[in-house]
Amino acid sequence: MPVRVLLVEDDLRVARVNRDLLERDPDVHVVGSAATCAQGDALARALNPDLILLDVHLPDGSGLGLLRHWRAQGLTTDVALITAADDEASVRLALAHGAFDYLIKPFTGARLQELLARHRARRQSGPADTRL
Repeated sequence: MPVRVLLVEDDLRVARVNRDLLERDPDVHVVGSAATCAQGDALARALNPDLILLDVHLPDGSGLGLLRHWRAQGLTTDVALITAADDEASVRLALAHGAFDYLIKPFTGARLQELLARHRARRQSGPADTRL
């Protein structure tokens, strides 16, 4: 079953690199890309992706705040943070709000493939998602 991914990343160059890395896997389809929290929220609701890759530092707010908002609204879609924010407080907060993984930039293609493998394993073993 294909993995439908939403990218929320304000750096267009980084978003393009991440899309290229993801789509090396023929079973991964990037269904949308957002550069702000507002765009990410709207696309998450409209597209119902299987996986959201979320930056922490966005021009209109924090990806951590967006993740907290999604969880408060009942969105259980797997969210992995991909960010340069490598401080322990950000990592702990992300995991406390239900992020299933946390990638620190720069990361390798192998690390991204590991994330996808973990996501697939969760999808196969877990109950159906409750999405917005």
